[in-house]
Amino acid sequence: MSTVLKISEACSIAIHAMLVLATNADKTLLARDIASILHVSESHLQKVLQRLVRSSLVSSVRGPNGGFYLNGKNGNIRLIDIYEAIEGRFISNDCLFERSVCGKKKCVFDKLLKKVNGVFYRYLSSTSLKQSVKRTGGGEPWKI
Repeated sequence: MSTVLKISEACSIAIHAMLVLATNADKTLLARDIASILHVSESHLQKVLQRLVRSSLVSSVRGPNGGFYLNGKNGNIRLIDIYEAIEGRFISNDCLFERSVCGKKKCVFDKLLKKVNGVFYRYLSSTSLKQSVKRTGGGEPWKI
């Protein structure tokens, strides 16, 4: 399925994994349990979680009682923090091509993409993980 918003599968997994961790903030969760809830590959999830650990959004504990947990309070984590941990700095792209073909002078989409990207960026920047948990019914689908 084609989409205007280009969010990688890794970024989508990261946001959803963070919802699972925020909903179960009192626990340290195993990657296999999170993968099971999200119906994603455990190995792909592990790679995503390691990127979140490197960005200091998530911590991990090794060993038999190990797993992953959120760093800090989920009210302080914004969706843009998660997005940028996976995708890098948010860059508003004015062209659907990887490289500009028309020179941006007479683009068929005019200012539409800039506007859509602006709305998306403002949403990610102004929405906390805590708000996202509430929007998903208090995190009910994510409880372990």
